[in-house]
Amino acid sequence: MALSKALDGFRPSRQKGSATNSSGVSEYSIASGYAANIFNGDVVTINVGKVEVVTTVGLGNDIPLGVFAGCNYTQNGAPVFSKYWPASTSASDIVAFVNDDQNTTFIAQADAAVTVGDVYSTTFNVTLGTGSTYTGQSGHGISAATRGDDGMLTVLGAFKEPGNALGDTNPRVEIIWKQHVNAYPTVGISAG
Repeated sequence: MALSKALDGFRPSRQKGSATNSSGVSEYSIASGYAANIFNGDVVTINVGKVEVVTTVGLGNDIPLGVFAGCNYTQNGAPVFSKYWPASTSASDIVAFVNDDQNTTFIAQADAAVTVGDVYSTTFNVTLGTGSTYTGQSGHGISAATRGDDGMLTVLGAFKEPGNALGDTNPRVEIIWKQHVNAYPTVGISAG
């Protein structure tokens, strides 16, 4: 039984080569007035020292820092704790929580079929879906149409849950980053 398409972002799963997720996150900042929503489960990057949601995908575009896991800030003298960053919020002491370890694996849903032949042999980019300001949950997922050699992530296998399997229309899969800010070369590589 195939799953219905309901992209809901990236959820931490485990450390590659290890047991369950340790839920380790790092603290970063978001620019006051940053004009885009950032939802729980969105893939984020860092730009001039500030967290931003990924807006362009593929080789040479936004490189993942990790996955957004909420934020807190002070607004009008009161502390605010939120699952998502509301666009254009003017605030002070902004703290963004990001699952940023390049060895953390994540569970995400694909927007079309991913097969057994894709496991460890091809890469994909992120589908940049819209999140929910009601739940704070992401709308990001895996873009099956971007299957190739230079994508952001690699599929490790199917997430083990009833009704989910590789080859289904919208499977939930475990992924690991192929591109990551902590492992991305900053100089060109010669083909020589």
